[in-house]
Amino acid sequence: MRSPATSPIPPQPNRLAQAAAAHGPARVLVNCAGIGVAKRVVGRDGPQPLADFETVIRVNLIGTFNMIRLFAATASRLEPVEGGERGIVVTPPRSPL
Repeated sequence: MRSPATSPIPPQPNRLAQAAAAHGPARVLVNCAGIGVAKRVVGRDGPQPLADFETVIRVNLIGTFNMIRLFAATASRLEPVEGGERGIVVTPPRSPL
């Protein structure tokens, strides 16, 4: 179940519960947060607005950590599969597209 990277952070536990209700317990989290701002630190109009950088940090760092911690808490309560695993988190690098 996709959750927009720019959505507020608090609703995410509900998204995990919705996905579990619709598809069964999640054992894989693919965390693909990766936004950026194509602006100079200082441009013709002065310094880049701090709010732009705060958005990047909120999505890329805080959003990624938030989803990992929520998924890990949920997965830790699952019965292990063969081999003892309960789940996996995949955090690929940002694509240079």
